[in-house]
Formats: sequence, C-alpha cells, structure tokens
Amino acid sequence: KTFIEYLTVKSKLFTKLKSNGLALINIDDENSSFIIKNTKGKVLTYGKYSQDYQIKNIVETDRNLSIYINDIQFKTNLLGWFNAYNIAPAYIILKELGKEDNQIQKAVNSLLPISGRMERLNINDINIIIDFAHTPDAMEKVIRYIKNFKKGRLLCLFGCGGDRDKTKRPLMGKIATSLCDFVIISDDNPRFEDSLEIIADIIKGINKDNYCIIPDRKQAIKDAIRMLNKDDTLLILGKGHENYQIIKDKKIFFSDKEEALYECELNNLL
Repeated sequence: KTFIEYLTVKSKLFTKLKSNGLALINIDDENSSFIIKNTKGKVLTYGKYSQDYQIKNIVETDRNLSIYINDIQFKTNLLGWFNAYNIAPAYIILKELGKEDNQIQKAVNSLLPISGRMERLNINDINIIIDFAHTPDAMEKVIRYIKNFKKGRLLCLFGCGGDRDKTKRPLMGKIATSLCDFVIISDDNPRFEDSLEIIADIIKGINKDNYCIIPDRKQAIKDAIRMLNKDDTLLILGKGHENYQIIKDKKIFFSDKEEALYECELNNLL
C-alpha cells in the first residue's frame, strides 16, 4: 500500500535468491544498490550506466522504438523508451539460456504492443491511448512520452484506486494537470472507499483549473471523447487491460477500450 512496502516485497525476489541464482538489476533505478547489496546471487546489471549490458542510442517515435543493448540493435513495435528496460532483461535471460543474438533480435522485433499498455486505438483524426499507468511515476512517464509527439491538445482521464496508497493521489492530480491541457478525474476501482473522497484527495494536489470531475467512468469516457477536436490526444490511464470496475466487493464488467471504441463508433470516428 506504500512504496516502502512495495520495495520490501519486491526485494524478496532477490534477498531470498540462492547463491547459484541470477539477479538482473536495473542499475539506473535509484534503489538498485540496496538490492545488489542484499542478494546472494550472481549479479548482472543493465541500463544506460551499466558495465554489463548498456542500453544506448534510444530512438523513439509515436509508432515504434529502436535501441541498442551493447552492440546489438533492436527495432520493435513497442511504444515508449521505458520498454528498453523490459527488452534488456529479456535479452539477458535468453543470452544466459544460450540463445544467439540473431534469434533474440528476430523475436523482439516481432513483438506486438500488449493490450492496455500504451495501446493506441485506430481512430480517424484523433488519438486515443489506453495505458495501465496508475502510479505517479508511471503517469508522468506516459504523459511526457506522448507530449513529444502530440499535435493538438493533450487530455487525460484517470482516477485512483480505493483502499490503496492515499499519498499518491494528490501527486497524480498535480502531475496530470501540470502536464496536460485538460484533465477528467473519474473512478478507478473505488472498492470500499467513497469515490468522491478519493477524488477529493486527488484535487488536493491541483492548483490549476484545467480539470473537471465525472465520477462515472463510462460517462467520463463519453464526455472526454466528445471534447476532442482534430489532432487532439486523449490518454485514458489507470485500468489498461482490466475489464472490470471494483465497487465494494463486486467486480462489474467494464473496459476502457470497449467504451472508447463504442463512443467513437456512435460519433462516426472509426
């Protein structure tokens, strides 16, 4: 529920590793030194500053990503520079398993974007992108990436989960309104919390007036799409691949992608 708890749980994957195990560490992560010190396994690092597997020459567009890991180039359909940090450990694991570089290149270069992870919908004249980003860091990375390629306005629709870390809510409100032209704040798995109280926590971090509140996520998506003009971009963040909304102890079917496509069809945008 907090970052410290998150780090403690994640680090167990490394602290419980046996001496004959392999620990792959993102050296660019500020917490990497803690994990390196507390693992018994063989350590291999990756990242821009790694001496083992250096990530370099990152070239990204709104359609693909090209990177080098040491002297091996990968050209992938995945979006976002941060995917370099997913490709690198996959490459290392396959190398450790004895695969050849050309085999790994072919496999990585044929990868398709994962549903709900920087997923761009095929819409005429506007851009709608769905992503699972539900932490301040992930949200900021996604928004800054999209800002590099946007032509018109950038709108963002998001909410924060109930019964989860409350400290991130005002941070996400501040990030979204600071980096986007307009923000729609809505529900995202409120669970047993009052959704309006969650939203109230979010707006505590906002000092601008470029946002609106539409708790019902279906209505929020509908209204957000109707706000779009030619060349505008709408980011729908937080749920990604999820096809449900958790309200109290019930999982109710809900898909950001399906709702967005349905609304676009109604408005003759497909």
